[in-house]
Amino acid sequence: MFKEWRIKTVFGIFFILFLLVIWKLVQWQIINYDKYRVLAEQQRTINMEMSSPRGSIYSADGSTLAYNQPAWGVYVNVKDIRDGKDSRSKYEIIRLISPVLEISEDILDERINMSLNYVPLKHKVSEDTVSALKEIGISSLRYEQEEKRVYPEGRMASHIIGFVGKDDIGRESGRYGIEGYFDGDLSGKKGFVTAEKDTFGRLIVTGELESIVARKGRDITLTIDRGLQRIVEKGIRKGVEDFEARSGTVIVMDPKTGAILAMANYPNYDPNEYWNIKDSSILNNLAVSHVYEFGSVSKIFTAAAVVEEDSSNLKAKVEAHTGCIEILDKTVCNWNRQNHGEESLVEVLQKSCNVGTYYFARKIGSQKLYDYLLSFGIGKASDITLQEDATSFLKDWRKWSELDLATASFGQAISATPIQIISGISAIANGGERMQPHIVSTITDDDRIIEFEPQIASTPVSKDTADSVTDMMVEVMKDGGFQWYVQDITNYHLAGKTGSGQVPYQDRPGYDPTKVNTTFVAYDARPERKFIMLVGLQEPQVGGYASDTAVPVWVSIFKELSVYMGITPIE
Repeated sequence: MFKEWRIKTVFGIFFILFLLVIWKLVQWQIINYDKYRVLAEQQRTINMEMSSPRGSIYSADGSTLAYNQPAWGVYVNVKDIRDGKDSRSKYEIIRLISPVLEISEDILDERINMSLNYVPLKHKVSEDTVSALKEIGISSLRYEQEEKRVYPEGRMASHIIGFVGKDDIGRESGRYGIEGYFDGDLSGKKGFVTAEKDTFGRLIVTGELESIVARKGRDITLTIDRGLQRIVEKGIRKGVEDFEARSGTVIVMDPKTGAILAMANYPNYDPNEYWNIKDSSILNNLAVSHVYEFGSVSKIFTAAAVVEEDSSNLKAKVEAHTGCIEILDKTVCNWNRQNHGEESLVEVLQKSCNVGTYYFARKIGSQKLYDYLLSFGIGKASDITLQEDATSFLKDWRKWSELDLATASFGQAISATPIQIISGISAIANGGERMQPHIVSTITDDDRIIEFEPQIASTPVSKDTADSVTDMMVEVMKDGGFQWYVQDITNYHLAGKTGSGQVPYQDRPGYDPTKVNTTFVAYDARPERKFIMLVGLQEPQVGGYASDTAVPVWVSIFKELSVYMGITPIE
């Protein structure tokens, strides 16, 4: 009996063990199959990430504006120091490498944490620096190959190009400008290799190999003319310094295609050392991001709308007035608060008459003026392929009062960015067709070339209207209150208009009487229509209106631009 009980007990134990084994097999092979498959794969294989070279950026003439250069990461094997494999002490190593890496001894002391095994000291170090370190002969130093983004032209076109920096989680990515907008195209696609390894972690050359090939980033060629870019950068810097402006912007565009030939702001920065700037706002491309009330340049849009609606307005006259009028208990005045007498539309533009512009705007009303402004590109993003591209606010015409109609007609209480303004005026220069502003010419990869063809963005007015407004703008250049500054270029056929916009307070309603933003836009009025250029100064402290700030800067740049582009005087 006892023997039978022992047999049953042993059998029961074996049966339970058998069930446990079966249960474990079920867990391993069915329930947790995926988990253990991955673990086994990790023990058997090694995964390697293959970097993808970032694409380059070129100017229109093929000059390189941004490219990747081989670089090195410098590390120290702290375990070698700790175990005495390196004959030098931590502090002797620090003393020797500090001047070569250009890192203070105190900072290196903090970085080389003796409780760790492997510590990075500096990234993106040049080949020359690595050679200098190797000559010292420190056995615990290690070097890993990296890539460094290089901008060979330094500050030139920095606001157009942007830079490559760290994102919020420490990954390198394009920031601002072309680098930011086209980060996905430029960065390419990383590759991966999965290979078999032995028990010591060494690669088995004859083993199975799976790979996803890395794709190099695409190259981007801009429409920017490198020689012209240098001219405008020098000119806008001098203008900002001469007139003690907060900042300055210049854009040169081909009105027939919408291609940006040059674009610059000052202050600018060096994208090779973007971290050295003291004010992060300097990183913004003001040409596409600075939304401001642009003043009397808007009178061109009003004049074009009025003529397009009824060409007889070219001969209409504004009745004499005192220089100021009352609208909804508000006083609206001319810039000089003077009576200009009876005026035609061209005289309204020449004298930059606010009251006269409002009289003409009343002929078409709020809805039509609003629709024309939208068609000229005011109130909507320019869609230029730069990361900071912003849009202005244009209140729906249904919410306009009579005062809104008045102020919108001469460029107050409405706003735009410089790229929106030059794009709108370029429609007048181009016979009524507003071309889509673009700054990229081609995007190239191994398989194809993507070309950016000129596209019509809108057609706000007819060719006849555009030609009539151009004629009026030519008269403005001849007698628009700034003849002293353009006397050296009167033998050129140019059409232009100034604008001086008030600057609103930041903390309360109303305008700051001590500040103004000034703008001058003018273009080649010959049939060739080779260029249109905008110059804007933000809050100049020397001078007052656009006629004695933005105009002289424009003229100074034009004198060099005309030679460079072959703009010939009138014979």
